[in-house]
Amino acid sequence: MFDVPDFTIPEFDGPRRPLPPPTIVRAVAADPGSWRHLLRYEPHAPSRVDLPAEHPDLELWLHGWLPGQSAPLSHTEGTFAVVSGVITELHPAGRRTVRAGQTRVLGPNPQRQLMNLGDWPVVTVHAAARTA
Repeated sequence: MFDVPDFTIPEFDGPRRPLPPPTIVRAVAADPGSWRHLLRYEPHAPSRVDLPAEHPDLELWLHGWLPGQSAPLSHTEGTFAVVSGVITELHPAGRRTVRAGQTRVLGPNPQRQLMNLGDWPVVTVHAAARTA
């Protein structure tokens, strides 16, 4: 009937580039079944649980925050997403509220602190460049 040319694009055979950190953090945050069994809360400080990262240059971890807990960010540049609850970020220019479903990409500012000022636990997922 009609002669239709083949416009099929061949599969890319070159090296795959890793996904950007915000994409990875959002994907991990959206899949609590893969990490919820690892989550824990510590009475005196936010807990940290390292997660496997399928990225050659990235560390990935989870924090559990009880009400009233705070801690300086352990990375000066990176990304974090709030999975549940609300976290407050304190920085030299003021404060920022980050809610469940939101992701923050951080620039080079070592003077940041996260705080759970709410009445409920908070869960955050973090990614930063791997340290040697």
